[in-house]
Amino acid sequence: QEDWEKAIELLNESLSICQSSGNANLQCSTLITMGGVYEAKGQYLKSRQILLQAVEIAKNNSLNLQLISAYLNLSDVELNLNELSRAEDHVNRALFLFELTGSSRYLTKGLILKARLLEKKGFYENALSTSKKAYNQSVNVGSKHEAAESAQMLSRLFAGRQQFDSAYSYQQISQTCRESIFNEESDKRIQGVRLQLEMEKKEAENLLLQEEKKTQLAQLARQQLIITVFIIGLTMLIGIIVAVILF
Repeated sequence: QEDWEKAIELLNESLSICQSSGNANLQCSTLITMGGVYEAKGQYLKSRQILLQAVEIAKNNSLNLQLISAYLNLSDVELNLNELSRAEDHVNRALFLFELTGSSRYLTKGLILKARLLEKKGFYENALSTSKKAYNQSVNVGSKHEAAESAQMLSRLFAGRQQFDSAYSYQQISQTCRESIFNEESDKRIQGVRLQLEMEKKEAENLLLQEEKKTQLAQLARQQLIITVFIIGLTMLIGIIVAVILF
């Protein structure tokens, strides 16, 4: 809970900066991210409100990719709220923009949302064919997260048709993708920890080196002081001897 609140606090700060600078692209991106955070928290109405703001900014500034992303996130929120007509409207707008702009970015997510919508509406055959498109697209672009999600959906749809061999195959694919994602993220975390430890080790070595230099300088200063005192004492002694001899 604290992490979510901290994320929202940082996003609000970022949003204020974007508004002050007049950067519509970053402002839109920040709102979409914030909407995603509220959706993850289960605050769907708040998420919808924020994402609609992102839609307006994207429209007013002809930010088509941001507009597609906002529509897809809105569709996801509406599906969670079981507002199927709104979800359909948003995903169709996103898919229309895909065709209009010729951009394939976010296409897999759009197809997955479309398949979820068709499944909820009871159009299982259409949901199945759309899920297959989503899975093939995710494989083509190398998106393991979306491959896992679309394969999971295919597994569920095939199970509903009692085609258990296909359901099991796609379940295995989904599980393999998720394990691969987990391993990659674990490797990144381990690499991050290793890098942090190396930096801390280097810092500690630098501090130790600095302390050693300080110690060496202190020893050198003490030696110089001893030598200076010795020279002064010796000079005084010689002076006394010379004085005694002369007088």
